[in-house]
Amino acid sequence: MGLKVLKENYYDIMQNAENELMFCVKVRDGEPDRPYIEYDGGANALFYRRPGQVILLDEVHADARKSILTAEEILFAEFIPKGEQAKPEDGGVIREYMVAVRKVEKLPDFDTDEPQKTGKQILRVSYDFIDNGDGELMLVMDAPEGSPDDETAKFVYDGFTEAMLVRNDSQIIHLPVISEPIRDMLSGLETVMVSEMNGEEISDVYEAQIEIQDGALPIA
Repeated sequence: MGLKVLKENYYDIMQNAENELMFCVKVRDGEPDRPYIEYDGGANALFYRRPGQVILLDEVHADARKSILTAEEILFAEFIPKGEQAKPEDGGVIREYMVAVRKVEKLPDFDTDEPQKTGKQILRVSYDFIDNGDGELMLVMDAPEGSPDDETAKFVYDGFTEAMLVRNDSQIIHLPVISEPIRDMLSGLETVMVSEMNGEEISDVYEAQIEIQDGALPIA
């Protein structure tokens, strides 16, 4: 078993005329603590953001590899990716900090947290969340074709800004934006009530078990 790492799906590398680099990465919970990257000159780098949190930066652009090897430290900027902002004011860089570079002969063996693709149909519908004021949460959404599996429905939250509803054995509803008040509620709940609508008529109501994970959702 190799080192367990998270896969970074949202990052970019910027380089100025002096070959100085800045990595732009998706913001994560918790402050960085003695961060550094390990790099062997190849396609991957390992970003040790804080103790117990290692992030894979894969497919490092060929033009940046030499600059990484010659750098002592690199500027990192954390941001909320476009399309995941709950409000316009949530955009922009959240924090910046310097990250030391450790050159190694070969990166350690590692396993990523990237889930296997599900093979299910990925659907996108209109949706909203309703807080009833009693600590209960309802997901109200347009009803897709087919019937939900009321017994096994599952609400999977990435621990950051997006979620998916596993509606049945063949369908996943992608919920790309979870607002901050709803994020706060999800951490203290076990289930969410789902109300499916056909126009103004309720077609089905059921509970979905909440599952919180740290990392990208298993959807394309």
